[in-house]
Amino acid sequence: MTTKVLLSICLLVLFCRIPLAAQNSPADFPEGKEGLVKLAKYLATSDMDDREKMSLLLWPDPTDYTLVFEDEIISRMKKYHAHVRRNYRILVQPMIRTQLEVRVWEADRDQIIQHEGDAAFFAGGYVELAPMIKPGMVLYRLKYAEPDRYLGSTYDLFVYLHGQWIFFPRPYQVLQKGH
Repeated sequence: MTTKVLLSICLLVLFCRIPLAAQNSPADFPEGKEGLVKLAKYLATSDMDDREKMSLLLWPDPTDYTLVFEDEIISRMKKYHAHVRRNYRILVQPMIRTQLEVRVWEADRDQIIQHEGDAAFFAGGYVELAPMIKPGMVLYRLKYAEPDRYLGSTYDLFVYLHGQWIFFPRPYQVLQKGH
């Protein structure tokens, strides 16, 4: 490459905000706590357009529900999430700029039922919902928080399916009246 070509590429990266290593999909982040932390940090530092695109890509496909939930709750869950998606703009992001710390908790269905491991960090509604989650399914919850603060912006439920992260916003709320 010539110096002129290299200079042109550098100018594009600097002034057009073209990332050298773009993260374009939830599949670009590995499975496990560390992978979800990387996704959360990417969302916290990306521009609003990228954050919005990625947040939309995290939503489940209709077939994802059958991989995570038991048959008895699937139709209600799909209806609830369709309502949420139609009426709310959910972006996975810190709500306050000073929420620089990312915390992630992980528990499978049985740990939530038995109150073991990180289950204590999941919302109380998960105890009732857990029997309606497929056995062996690993669930993740993330929080953006200010350093040394307990409260923050919390997002759940994340799962890793077919090689990518999927976000089911607050699925336990489907068990409340009116959903």
